[in-house]
Amino acid sequence: MRIKTYETKGLHDGRVIWTLGACNLYDYLSGLRPDFFDFDIQRRIVKNDYLDKIWHSVLDDDPMPAFSFTSTSKISDNRLDMTDIEILDGLQRTYRLWAIYYLDSLLQGDSDLSFDEIYSLLKQSSEGHRLIDCKVLNRSKIRKLTADNNALLKRIIVKYKDYDITFNVWSGLTDEEIVAKMLTLNAGQRSVTSTHQYELMFLHYFKSISWSDGIKIIREKDPRYNDVKNGNRRQGEFLMSSVVIAMQSYIQNRPLRINQVNKLRIDDDIVEERSSGYFSQNKIVSFVKLLQAIERKFNRNSDIQAWMLKDTTLSGLFAAIGLMVQSSEDFNNSEITRYIEMISPENVKWNEFQKSYQELSSMSTNVGNAVRKACFRYFKNLFIQESYPWHRAFTDKNEKK
Repeated sequence: MRIKTYETKGLHDGRVIWTLGACNLYDYLSGLRPDFFDFDIQRRIVKNDYLDKIWHSVLDDDPMPAFSFTSTSKISDNRLDMTDIEILDGLQRTYRLWAIYYLDSLLQGDSDLSFDEIYSLLKQSSEGHRLIDCKVLNRSKIRKLTADNNALLKRIIVKYKDYDITFNVWSGLTDEEIVAKMLTLNAGQRSVTSTHQYELMFLHYFKSISWSDGIKIIREKDPRYNDVKNGNRRQGEFLMSSVVIAMQSYIQNRPLRINQVNKLRIDDDIVEERSSGYFSQNKIVSFVKLLQAIERKFNRNSDIQAWMLKDTTLSGLFAAIGLMVQSSEDFNNSEITRYIEMISPENVKWNEFQKSYQELSSMSTNVGNAVRKACFRYFKNLFIQESYPWHRAFTDKNEKK
């Protein structure tokens, strides 16, 4: 794609090149890869009624804030290779602008189709179906765009061809630098959740792993995320956030939650020094195998299985195991396996837990924190073979947390 270059700067001794430039909006949208919206580190397309009207900015000739890209290749001869770019900031805007472009491309200038025919045509294509599912296009918008022989749609496309966008592009960033850049650019946006930020900080450890034995790692942006988080999981499905929460709780010997793990990572104090030895592909695979062993141990009771694999339970359980084995970096350690084998549907006393949990829910307290600490206390005492009921695990202030 041909661009205008306004400024270029070399960073990190020339390893990274930053460019400020501009390009035609229609050229940008037509050059996007088919999977441009599926960049690993980006969040899913989110509902935003304000952004859904972004094409008004184009019609009004109102300049948009600059987009931000990363590229694996350097710009040369004022050309940007669109097959090499990923969108760091501006994905939500791009997707909505592209929706108009896609609808026009789908209709191929045909002004004689009825609304029902146009809607059916969209639903039959995977891209159109996705646009409707995420509500970027709906019946009302499609009617408005295609009324009077596609008059508004044609008008917008004409303006696209006469409208420029500005952008920043960084070439040569490492994976961790890309994540840091994206988090900085999106830090003020409510839709970038703690879970999404948290996943990004550990994504480079996970993304090149080829999983086997029916294991599937689920991220917040995946369609199955909410089902799995709410306990409606299939065998072999594990939340990426749950895996790392369990690992970090094991390493720290205390039950952690997402915000605490984020802070550890961002502060670069304990995680880089103490945790670096735990985060390799082989060790992550070995750790997930431990979770799979727990899954299989409880596969005859889906309710207990779902509870055992919740963030709060795993956080307390693996904090207790870490305390017992002094956080060995070898996840194939027979001691770890021995403690997992000690757990059974009978001795976790799930019904007793539920009763104590229901009593807790009626009190004014941070339920998640209370459950994590109670699980830590209960499993620690289970491992040292001390009789320790759940009601005491929830109320004992003298027990080490």
